[in-house]
Amino acid sequence: MWFLAHKRVFTSQLTEDGTTLYGLTHAAKWLLQDAELTLAPLLQMQPDKTWMKCQPFNRYVEEVGDKVEPWDNSAVHPEYNERFNAAMACTAKIVVNAVLLNYENGFDGVKLLIDVGGGIRLMIGEIVKAHPQISGINFDLPHVVATAPDYPARSCSCQR
Repeated sequence: MWFLAHKRVFTSQLTEDGTTLYGLTHAAKWLLQDAELTLAPLLQMQPDKTWMKCQPFNRYVEEVGDKVEPWDNSAVHPEYNERFNAAMACTAKIVVNAVLLNYENGFDGVKLLIDVGGGIRLMIGEIVKAHPQISGINFDLPHVVATAPDYPARSCSCQR
């Protein structure tokens, strides 16, 4: 915590009795698990051994085994698939909110939008919800599409 406070991720304050109290900065609010926009699911993936196998920068391959692709592990490990999809969806939610806020008229005239590798269709679902004239197609692997939540009928999922 001291290091993160030093890097201004958290605030720190020494009390009269010598106890250090830590608080949230604007940056730390991205770590809150129950926040609308959060990076918590992505950060929770970092120590996962299955995730570590997938990282090209991982120097500890001997410890976790051979490198594999994250989507290969997702197909055979449902619990990993759920964590992986949540990690990808949290960043998609942040990006789609920024896109919808700052790209107001950018979808004018668009009738069909396809998201290849769109995960649990969060991105395409939010765009179609905000722009009902668009039909959206989310294209992803069967085990990913199978766990995707329902969205309006104008947004559908396709499997590869």
